[in-house]
Amino acid sequence: MAAEKETLGFYITSHPLVRFARELKSLSSPSSVDLAHLEAATGPITIGCMIASVRGTVTKNGRSAGKKMAMLTVADLTGKCDAVVFAETYERVAPLLKSEAMVFLTGTVDRRRERPSIVVDEVVPIDQAIEQLTGSVLLRLPSNDRDFLPRIHDVLVRHRGNCPIMLGIRPASRADVCTFIRPDRQWFVSPSRRLVDELVGLLGEENLALRPKPPAPVSNGGGSGRKFFHKSSTDAGGARPNGGNKESSPAVTRFN
Repeated sequence: MAAEKETLGFYITSHPLVRFARELKSLSSPSSVDLAHLEAATGPITIGCMIASVRGTVTKNGRSAGKKMAMLTVADLTGKCDAVVFAETYERVAPLLKSEAMVFLTGTVDRRRERPSIVVDEVVPIDQAIEQLTGSVLLRLPSNDRDFLPRIHDVLVRHRGNCPIMLGIRPASRADVCTFIRPDRQWFVSPSRRLVDELVGLLGEENLALRPKPPAPVSNGGGSGRKFFHKSSTDAGGARPNGGNKESSPAVTRFN
């Protein structure tokens, strides 16, 4: 695929990000964020993308003067934009900043130029995104199969950890109502691709959803001496108790 891009300037087979569609859809925050519509994003963002190019440079002023930083061009399935990695962040993530690398970027949107760009605070390799970015796992269970719960429990026990689980159940007589149950900690899991694949095998792709962790607080520009201020927003980053998108009329019950 890299040869296709180098020779033709675009991918013939398919974009490499396509095989990570689940991560891109589930773990980006806010859930609707993409590079083609950055101007609509408020507060911290987390977005999956491919690094198209990396240009190293040196900070010219501030307390990080003389230290290395990087300017990136990044792309997703909707478009591309520029991103900046200031010195303090660069020191932590430099090994991950490679052309063609697929990553999740966490940061803020800089709107001071004609085209918005991203000020990067954190970089996560896309193949580690499920482990590092999942805040909760939502499972929708069949309403007419009571034998399903022990089978689900067996899978969760094998992957026990600290990530909360939410179980969604639709009564057979009311398909328009979904009750959400939050099990006790004994059901909590350690998110991984293997866990997700096992759950998809039992429930189907449409009955599993990963909810992202709330984005970290807005940074001060990575120690460059430049600060970015944003208005607070109740839905910035989608930080809700269930870690993401709102379901219709959920009734949340805690049980042991």
